[in-house]
Amino acid sequence: MLYGIKEFRIIETSKPKIDPNDVFIKVKACGICGSDMHSDRKGTSSLKTPQKPVPGHEFSDEVTEIGSNVTKVHVGDRVGVEPLVDCGQCY
Repeated sequence: MLYGIKEFRIIETSKPKIDPNDVFIKVKACGICGSDMHSDRKGTSSLKTPQKPVPGHEFSDEVTEIGSNVTKVHVGDRVGVEPLVDCGQCY
């Protein structure tokens, strides 16, 4: 997580509980892009999140759990994520 200018920390977090419309994914590969580098220099992120920013928003993963309302993604699917495009339903 990014805590300030050039201040990154690796931390342990608890696994979040998924809601009926959520998909839980296990990250298999992650890249660092230019916006991550800008965040490093500023100590802040352009992503609007309630927690500290987590660099590495370009990643691919495997679906490990799905909510009860999820129908188009299945456990075991390999997915790529674009977290900068939001659903418009949450922050």
